Amino acid sequence: MAAKKTTAKKKAEAVESSLRHPRDTLELHGQSEGESLFLQSYNSGRLPHAWLLTGPKGIGKATLAYRMARFLLAGRRGATSLNVDMESAAIHRLQAGSHTDVLVLQAAEGSDISVDEARGVVEFLAMTPAEGAWRVVIIDSIDAMNRNAANALLKTLEEPPARTVMLLISHNPGGLLPTIRSRCRVLKLKPLGDEAFARIVREHMPDADAETIRQYHVLSGGSPGVALFLIEQEALALYHAFLSLFAGGKRAPEWHQVHALADQLASKQDAARFQAAQYMLQYWFRQVIRLSGGQPIDELLDGEGAVLAHIAQFRSTEEWLRLWEEVSDVLTDVRRIYLDRKQVLINIIAAMQPNGKFLN
Repeated sequence: MAAKKTTAKKKAEAVESSLRHPRDTLELHGQSEGESLFLQSYNSGRLPHAWLLTGPKGIGKATLAYRMARFLLAGRRGATSLNVDMESAAIHRLQAGSHTDVLVLQAAEGSDISVDEARGVVEFLAMTPAEGAWRVVIIDSIDAMNRNAANALLKTLEEPPARTVMLLISHNPGGLLPTIRSRCRVLKLKPLGDEAFARIVREHMPDADAETIRQYHVLSGGSPGVALFLIEQEALALYHAFLSLFAGGKRAPEWHQVHALADQLASKQDAARFQAAQYMLQYWFRQVIRLSGGQPIDELLDGEGAVLAHIAQFRSTEEWLRLWEEVSDVLTDVRRIYLDRKQVLINIIAAMQPNGKFLN
């Protein structure tokens, strides 16, 4: 028993260390194309003043932004990579979050970036660099800017001060103001391929076998950051628990099981578990929608296909799509207006059964 606890503790510590701040992640795997485009622009002497880094969560957008920022502070024309001397005083200050020419704006989970914070960016960029050649702003993520804040930032994007670069991270660029997108150079980062994904996971979990890596690659959509978070939360076990609610041809779950699962996932003291549950629900609905439309799926767990095919028959594809839209809206509201997580989960599961209604 003691040995098992020690192994579990080591696994948790390994994953926890991997979830460090992107500023502290010095290497970036699988995104060489984005790095090369930035480097080419820099070496050409025609560096765009604003870059929009897009793609799914956890694929390295923030890590790339910090690599770009470090290079601007310490790089040189003609360089062939974004690697810099990590021992320089300027880089030490950046890593400590105290460099006077770098401003980082990071939204708290479920919070907006306010208009006052956006005006602070404008004021920061209006000043001349104090330590070097550039002033750099990283916004993670610009999706969290409300409309007033985005409008406050627009004038700076339209008429940028000299020697300034803005690195804007977006998980959902389609939701941004078109005027913001049109004033940025877009770097679209792609989910990692199997080899790069496996290399990152094994750096933090050397004992991970090929099947576990495959499962988390599928579950995370090729995002190593998301995968490591889901591993920490033991997401495969959560997904198995979701499946078990309708296993054996059940048309309605056992409600004592539903309440027990909701209690496990909706603790006010453990927001991470609920976030993991959201990933599971997103994956669940994606699989069910594919099956309801007659498309095949790759099974993540043994027996998954049979359970989901059974559930898919409860509604038409259009009805499943409509239900997922309703569920997505409510899951967003959970983060923004603090709805009761347990009741939200119970309502979602209730709506999955035949003729179930989603009570939002």
